[in-house]
Amino acid sequence: MVAYLNNRRFSMKANAFYLYMVLVFGLFGCTTTIPLSQSFYNSKKIGVVIEVNKIGVAKEGSQGLLDMALTPGDRFQEPLKQVEKQMNIKAQLQKDIASILTVCKKPFQIITDTIYLDDKPTYEGPDIKKKYAKDDWRSVKEQFKIDEVMLVKLDYGLLVSYYGFIETGKQTFATIQTEIVDLSDNSLIEKGRIGKKAPIVGNWSEGKNYSNMKQSLDEAYGKLLNALRLKF
Repeated sequence: MVAYLNNRRFSMKANAFYLYMVLVFGLFGCTTTIPLSQSFYNSKKIGVVIEVNKIGVAKEGSQGLLDMALTPGDRFQEPLKQVEKQMNIKAQLQKDIASILTVCKKPFQIITDTIYLDDKPTYEGPDIKKKYAKDDWRSVKEQFKIDEVMLVKLDYGLLVSYYGFIETGKQTFATIQTEIVDLSDNSLIEKGRIGKKAPIVGNWSEGKNYSNMKQSLDEAYGKLLNALRLKF
């Protein structure tokens, strides 16, 4: 199923492959962080909404607009497509999130149904001492019989370093963004981002079905998961 936020897609079905290019600060840069509140550790049921973006390419280093135009990353499309088929990363992430919540003794439900939220401006709560989710999630409380909702977004792929248009190195990356919302008032129980990188041993394009890149991505995801576990 597909979930939508304010008439935009939130959790996407697998569809035709696309290659996205992002600047590395968008993955590893600063973001508003709210440490996990102790109020999370209770018997309230939490719904989990997971979004996994298509595997892609991120850039880091010093590049001007012309340099970026000269390094579009098209040659990585087919290799990444092959690696993506081998990973089934969304199913793995669902299992890993379920494991974390089970260890926390937290009742949970992985939500795969369609979700529609009201198309409203950014939500502003009444208590200035609290931080609130930008989207109003309170309507899902009755829809799914849950008390809290956990939003999880994963990006992963190949990280290419540049100096101008000159390629200087490659590694892999995995980043995860999380928000946990109290549905009684739409306040944030937690919000954060974790990013991890891993080296590619050997040539990135070598190995059966690009196994060098696949092994590196497995390592980056493993590092990410370990860091996520530590949050809980």
